Amino acid sequence: MSSSRLPRINAFSVAGILIALFVTLLMLGTGAVRGFEFIFLGVAIMCFCLSYIHSQFKESDERARKIKERACFIAFSLCLVWLSY
Repeated sequence: MSSSRLPRINAFSVAGILIALFVTLLMLGTGAVRGFEFIFLGVAIMCFCLSYIHSQFKESDERARKIKERACFIAFSLCLVWLSY
């Protein structure tokens, strides 16, 4: 297997591993599953997803720039709607 096909370890991978480890230790330490652990697990999954697509988005091509602009616009619009309530 070629080493170029293996995913590279980046900051998102490390953050995902640390958050998943933290949540696991938290659930094992308390002996109960409360609601906020699922939020942290979702963040860990998002970190792993971001680490997978990081190599595609670190290059500044027009497609990636357009996706980033659209995501910023949608996030800004949702924040304005949320703050208006």
